[in-house]
Amino acid sequence: MENKIVKWEQSKYLVISSTFILPTAYISYIRHYYMYSYLMICVVFCSMNYWRHATHGKRRELDLIISKISFFIYLYNGIMNLHGVGLLFGYTNLAGMIYCYYTANKLFIYNNNNWLKYHCMFHLLVGLQSYTITSYLPKLVNNNK
Repeated sequence: MENKIVKWEQSKYLVISSTFILPTAYISYIRHYYMYSYLMICVVFCSMNYWRHATHGKRRELDLIISKISFFIYLYNGIMNLHGVGLLFGYTNLAGMIYCYYTANKLFIYNNNNWLKYHCMFHLLVGLQSYTITSYLPKLVNNNK
């Protein structure tokens, strides 16, 4: 018997909000940061794949692992590359991400349906954060021209 964590009526919104990270994959690709682009595509795929049928198991574990790897890669790049307004936005947005993730988890534990809004907002803030950090990465020199 399957132990479903979230019903489709709720998780469908998380499948959709997972796509908020796709612009980062695009900007990474056009700026020739291919590994970051592939990483973000993997993050989106794993998140959508998990939330489409949210149960305990390998899909959940993979989503948690890949999202944490991505978080620390982007945290490092944010620390190393953000400056000026990007730095102010980055740290403010990071605080919002942490707040939304923590609040969503707490509300979920207490069976408060508002957890869904906080987790969707978390996905939006992750998308904004990763896009901002990617836009501050140094431009790569293309010597093929």
